Amino acid sequence: MARIPRLLLRGESATYHVIARSALPGLPLGDVEKDFLPSLWRRLAGLYFAEVLGFCLMGSHAHVVVRMHTGEGVSDEEMRLRYLRSRSREPPPELLDGQIPSFRAKWGNLSEFAKEVKQTFPRWYNRTHGRAACTGPSRPPIPTHAGHPFRGMAATFWPIVGIGGRQVGRTGRHASESS
Repeated sequence: MARIPRLLLRGESATYHVIARSALPGLPLGDVEKDFLPSLWRRLAGLYFAEVLGFCLMGSHAHVVVRMHTGEGVSDEEMRLRYLRSRSREPPPELLDGQIPSFRAKWGNLSEFAKEVKQTFPRWYNRTHGRAACTGPSRPPIPTHAGHPFRGMAATFWPIVGIGGRQVGRTGRHASESS
């Protein structure tokens, strides 16, 4: 059966509850991982048009509340600065004017933000713990620590429709507030 498509709002700011879980058995997220993951979220939120509003980390999974913005109010100069921060190569290739809309769309997309977390965290985790992982669909997983490679994180997104028992609108204003 096919997966139900995620409910993502386009063209406006929206707040989401994201659940990320480990593919490893047991409780693989210890103190070091629980320090790294929020720092990764903060670093990526500085690149993407995202605000991390809150999170809860447990031994096997994490919850994070993220507000994604469209980036429409971000100047082209700010886009160029974000682009330079996103590149590790020296010097990075020039960001052309025609590329700015595609980067604006990417950095305002929750799926792209989650994908970056789901790729970066397992790479860091595997490197930190001396593990190898599956690098492609044709390559079988490499057994490492007790035969359980860290293959990645799965994420589920839920749009936030109520906080603290009060209904919120898509812009984040409480229903009792006037526009």
